[in-house]
Amino acid sequence: MRRPALTSPLARGGQTVRQTVRQAVRRAVRQAVRRAAPVALVVLLGTGRLAAQVGTLPERSPFADAPFRQGLTTFAGWWNAGRDPAGVSPASAPVIGARYDWTIGSAGSLYVRQQAVLSSRTPLDPFRAVNQRGLGRYRWPLAVTDAGFAMQLTGQKSWRRLIPGASLGVGLLTDLVAERDVGGFAVGTNVLFTGGAGVTYVMADRWRLRLDWGVFLHRFRYPDTYVTQTPPVLTQQSLRGGWRANTALTAGLHWTVFR
Repeated sequence: MRRPALTSPLARGGQTVRQTVRQAVRRAVRQAVRRAAPVALVVLLGTGRLAAQVGTLPERSPFADAPFRQGLTTFAGWWNAGRDPAGVSPASAPVIGARYDWTIGSAGSLYVRQQAVLSSRTPLDPFRAVNQRGLGRYRWPLAVTDAGFAMQLTGQKSWRRLIPGASLGVGLLTDLVAERDVGGFAVGTNVLFTGGAGVTYVMADRWRLRLDWGVFLHRFRYPDTYVTQTPPVLTQQSLRGGWRANTALTAGLHWTVFR
């Protein structure tokens, strides 16, 4: 028969002290929770109000809806011709044109653009003496056609009535003249790679102003006669051909056909 374990008064006293401490701690925790709950609620409500103040009220927002599906822009500006070592290509001149855009998605659009550069050029006859090579100034308009993809950086919204954008495309540049001049040079028809950036200002429900800057990159090559004659028109073989970058700055009026 097992004898019951004996517990000394000191041990029993220790257990009582531990129980008393646990109970005191529990009561302190419960009281702290009760007191902290209202404070936490106030803090949460205050935080919510502050978060609400961080944003901008809709009526005060700098952004506004600017729905757009299709639109036509007519424009005019200045065509800045690229570097021409021989001085025979069409020179810088006014440019006029039109552009049509179709939206795809919320921010992208496809565009097609037709431009007329009201340029002029001076043909050369490399077989003449240097002071007699220039054959006079001739009107030499260019037709520039391109199509591509454009992006409205603010989507279907404007920021303080402004909509910035960018575009990339491909097209053709031609002078509509098949024959070469007496020196063997021809502008002809060239493939273009185009890019640009611009900004649109929303004036009214369907009317907008556009300001666009674009670059038009195409290949060129001068005839052999510009190098073989004495003295040559071009003194360096490296100048005989390459890529020419023309730029244009235009302003136009845009009408939104469908919204």
